[in-house]
Amino acid sequence: MNFCSPLNKGLILIISSFLILSLTSISCKKEVLFPSTENQDELNQAIINAMERDAIPSLVTCIVKNDQIVWQNAFGYHDLEKQLSPNSETVYLLASISKTITAVAIMQLYEQGRLDLNADINNYLPFAVRNPYFPGDPITTEMLLTHTSGLAWPTNEEDPRFNDRMAEEVTPALEEWLKDYILPEGDKFLPVVWKNTRPGKKFQYTNIGGALLGFIVESISGKDFNQYCQEYIFDPLEMFNSGFRTTDVDESKLATIYHDGQVISQYNVPHYPASMARSSLEELSHFLIAIMNGGEYKSSRILEERTVDEMLSIKIKEVAFIWTRENKHWIGHTGGYWGVSSLLDFYPEKNVGVILITNTYGRESLYPGGRIYDLVHGEAQKYFD
Repeated sequence: MNFCSPLNKGLILIISSFLILSLTSISCKKEVLFPSTENQDELNQAIINAMERDAIPSLVTCIVKNDQIVWQNAFGYHDLEKQLSPNSETVYLLASISKTITAVAIMQLYEQGRLDLNADINNYLPFAVRNPYFPGDPITTEMLLTHTSGLAWPTNEEDPRFNDRMAEEVTPALEEWLKDYILPEGDKFLPVVWKNTRPGKKFQYTNIGGALLGFIVESISGKDFNQYCQEYIFDPLEMFNSGFRTTDVDESKLATIYHDGQVISQYNVPHYPASMARSSLEELSHFLIAIMNGGEYKSSRILEERTVDEMLSIKIKEVAFIWTRENKHWIGHTGGYWGVSSLLDFYPEKNVGVILITNTYGRESLYPGGRIYDLVHGEAQKYFD
């Protein structure tokens, strides 16, 4: 199977959910209003029609208001052969929504005074990282959080190997992989890993940067990144069936994943802090509720409110720290990778949020401007008052 062509086609969709959003937001003088269906039957049928048109095997979605799910639904089959229907406990791969979890881990260390966002990241790493085009310019954690470090995406043309899937047991450790991949002396280094742009000056969405953020968490905390997230994010949020590895979750609840209509095996990638979180609709809603409510879920606090505000404040165009604003008011993140299309966002002034997850790649309907996105956000508008 050749993954280059589908991924590059999908890049247009995913990039638009980060870059074109800024143009949309700047040009919108009025609040964007989404189409609203008259009743649940009409809404459900419209979603089903969109799923059939786009060959989406299954979809789980919910709307969160304040501190609870106020609407949710599940459609299709997460396993087509066995005709298994998903529910709120079905575990899906989240793709780049993972970066929002990584951002929270970074902000926790910042809040504790263990990390200066504007300091040279080499203060925290066991090896020195510089953009080879600008070896005298330090790279900061803030640059990684705003995708302005100079690291590449990279696309398939830049590195056809980057999106190779692998079994978890052979996935290299973050330190090993990053040293080999982003340092000029590394065995797997390619010059295209870095862009000829001065650090801090140009937005370039990057999965490598997400992995480097995860390793900064490891280096400062002294804990494996996944273990850190389990202790300080997932467990406090009662996300007991979530994690960055399949071994963290009940495998009997994992959604089957599809690419080009074919079943593919569960997998991992070396840049896993940027893309490999897995969770269910129910448990991911706990994370969204915590962010919407200033860092608190029930009686557990993962960030102080002021830290959440700083994380979500726009820094460059429509980009905050990893989180991205679109349609003037909604802020969140999309995801797309082998076997997943996903979205998580919320409207801060109304304290209303939306989650959309499916188990196949590159489905435009879930992203801003897509049919399912508009339908569910239209339903979400009903909870603004």
